[in-house]
Amino acid sequence: MVLLGFSSCSNDPNNIPGDTPCEYGTPYATYEVKGKVVNKTTKTPVANIQVKLSLNREGASDNLPTQSGQSTGAGEFTVSSIGFPTVDVDYKLTVTDVDGPANGGTFKAATTDVSFKDIKPVGGERWNAGKATQTITIELEKEEP
Repeated sequence: MVLLGFSSCSNDPNNIPGDTPCEYGTPYATYEVKGKVVNKTTKTPVANIQVKLSLNREGASDNLPTQSGQSTGAGEFTVSSIGFPTVDVDYKLTVTDVDGPANGGTFKAATTDVSFKDIKPVGGERWNAGKATQTITIELEKEEP
């Protein structure tokens, strides 16, 4: 076991000091963005807007996983992504009108950056660093006919 980098492993639930528990995996945290989509002019909620969350990193591939959801009748949404816990995590939130003129008209797509730079995940243990949450309001402009 020493050759593999393990000094020792124990199934002892009391985890004797100096004994290393057997664990495999990578530390992770959940990064959640929740909020509301509203009409920029009237400030009323906009339903059925597609919301996509993707990692915003220079050189990041378009092939990275994107998490998506849709705004409710009250314009509310929640999307989240699991990533490596670091001090400087940035995401890109893209919102798109997918139902055309229904629900108040056709709206222009919008993109905004969401930074978790000063928000640390909380509530985790062991490999799970916990969850960090940002709450935002997205104001959409109507498309001109």
